Amino acid sequence: MYRILFLWLFISLVSCGPGELIDEHKSKSYFINSSGDIIYCTNGNYLAFGTETVDADKASFKVIEDAFARDKNYIFYKGLKQPQIDYHSFYLEKGIPKDKQSVYLMDFNRLKKIENVDAQTFEYLSIDTLNNCLSRDKFNYFLNLKKLKVDRKTFTFLNDTFAKDKDSVYAYFNCWKLQSLLPNNQKIEVLNERYIKTKNQLYYVSDFEKAELLSINYTNFKYIRVVDKNIICVNDDVVYDGKKFKDKTADAKSFVVYFPGTMSFYTKDKNSVYYDQVKIPGADPKTYKPLVLGFGKDDKNVYYETKLLQGVDAHSFKETGEYSTIFGDKYGHLFNSEGKKL
Repeated sequence: MYRILFLWLFISLVSCGPGELIDEHKSKSYFINSSGDIIYCTNGNYLAFGTETVDADKASFKVIEDAFARDKNYIFYKGLKQPQIDYHSFYLEKGIPKDKQSVYLMDFNRLKKIENVDAQTFEYLSIDTLNNCLSRDKFNYFLNLKKLKVDRKTFTFLNDTFAKDKDSVYAYFNCWKLQSLLPNNQKIEVLNERYIKTKNQLYYVSDFEKAELLSINYTNFKYIRVVDKNIICVNDDVVYDGKKFKDKTADAKSFVVYFPGTMSFYTKDKNSVYYDQVKIPGADPKTYKPLVLGFGKDDKNVYYETKLLQGVDAHSFKETGEYSTIFGDKYGHLFNSEGKKL
């Protein structure tokens, strides 16, 4: 009964949406409602973001792109007039709002002029499209719009977390700082998106639990294998998030991660299965399957993190519902998301 009422309420709310899209090819956020008013609603999700009635000339109103629009007098951003913009020269370049004199930061619902940059050449770096922390113009590089002390002509990123110019190699802490690491007077080898090495040193910038620069010294690099962006194998070591793997018996030649590209707690080699870098006693690496929230199972047993759950049927053990955090088997053995029996 409650599900039916919830479904009815949801359909009712959706049917009373912000209106009809003005130009669905250019924006999912500008609407005309049943009263003929122009409405701004981010991606049509009025339940989460609400609506803004746009004070515009309806006859001349046109959507430019996404949150941007114009009428005969004003440029609009998120449904609000932006009188600080030079109307006649306004344009978008790679999604960046500009006019003939200035470039603007999309600051909540207002376009804010970015000071001390060359507007015509200003751009965000493609390595950081998610956060837009890194940018440049023809004169400088910037981090959070503050000028970096690097050589503009030779500065370049080596991978996601390291960069260099003619003088130095730098470690980049995501949207926080760029730190000089060492002089650029030796060979730097890029191993993957996050690791680099010199002749005897391995470097990694971690941002998993805290932002820190990590390094490991090696007399030589006889064997290197990339597992994913956060895990590599060097000689006999598994290096996990820039540090040597806690369980020193892990086999570097066969080590793999169950969910590549994430900081997965589930890993294995030819001999063992590991959870959070600790061996799961008795788990079979050939049949073990990770579930979620620390649970996993092989063909005979069920485990929570590194603990064996006694007497549980492995074949039928699963989450009890699509949105549930309760796990159980066909015999009624139930466990909460912390592995405690209910």
